[in-house]
Amino acid sequence: MSEEQQGAAADSPERRKKSFFSRIWSLRLILLLFVIGAIGALWWQYQYFSKVVTEFENKANLAHTESSALLEQGSSDLQALESRLDSLRAASELNQRLTEENTNRTETLPNRLLNVEERLGAMQGVSEDARRRWLKAEAEYYLTVANGELQLAGDWENAAVALVLADEKLREIANPVFGVVRQRIQSEIQALRTVMQPDAEGLILSLGALASQVNELPIRSKLSASNPAGQALGPTVEPGLSRFWQTLKDGLSGIIRIERLEGPAGEILTIEQSDLARQRVLVALNTAQLALLREQPEVFRQSLATVSNILGQDFELADPSVVSALGLIEEMLSINIAPPRPDISGSLDLLRNIQSGAG
Repeated sequence: MSEEQQGAAADSPERRKKSFFSRIWSLRLILLLFVIGAIGALWWQYQYFSKVVTEFENKANLAHTESSALLEQGSSDLQALESRLDSLRAASELNQRLTEENTNRTETLPNRLLNVEERLGAMQGVSEDARRRWLKAEAEYYLTVANGELQLAGDWENAAVALVLADEKLREIANPVFGVVRQRIQSEIQALRTVMQPDAEGLILSLGALASQVNELPIRSKLSASNPAGQALGPTVEPGLSRFWQTLKDGLSGIIRIERLEGPAGEILTIEQSDLARQRVLVALNTAQLALLREQPEVFRQSLATVSNILGQDFELADPSVVSALGLIEEMLSINIAPPRPDISGSLDLLRNIQSGAG
């Protein structure tokens, strides 16, 4: 063996040892660079999510401020509506009392006039002409009552009854000259009976039944239809760094959650906002009842529209009871609670234009 071969054989273990340590240091350097890169990536993700969390907190604070302002405004509106409701209720009670008194007078007056007529007929020396003038005066009075009941009290039934009584008095006169007046009276009676009258009592009962169910109607929920139970979404991850990264994202998802909903989600209402929404519905329903009693169609429609808007915005539209309530409101909105009143003053004008001597 030559000297060069002996030197190479002696140096080969030393060279292999140096080459091994060189590879070790290279691997350590690569691992260090990877760790530094991973730490940098995590730091960037931390900064990004910190920015997102800050923006979310700012938006949440702004939404809370706006919600508080809306709640205060809603409370103020509710107090104003309650005050208006009290005044409307007081006016309605007064109007109802006056209407009852007027109805009582209208119902008792025919008997009183009949008694006077009987006494007049029993009196000696009273001419037939005087009796006919008395009957004509009675007919004129009944026609005046009919116009007052329809135009002032809005009582269609009493108006029709008064027209019938007036026609009976003219029939007792038995003078053809009043035929044109009787014909006009029959036309006016027909006009009253052909107008479709709303079932005010039924509408009031329906509104009362709906008001009694308001506290049972469910408030809108914001859970996603695709994830109703709020389960964690996402694929299964592998152990190691991927598990650490998934754990970090899961922790942040407890603070921030972004969901894609198929329809408008609306905001989650607080307990105070839910109570306010229910109270607004109740006040609007009570206002609609009073407007129905007072024959105020515009107030009636506005109140029902308010109920419909609140139910659509704050209540659960998928619930059958809410759907039924909205359907009832929609049906009521199509009803004219104050149909146009026909003109029944023509017969009164004709009768007054006939000379008293024609009786």
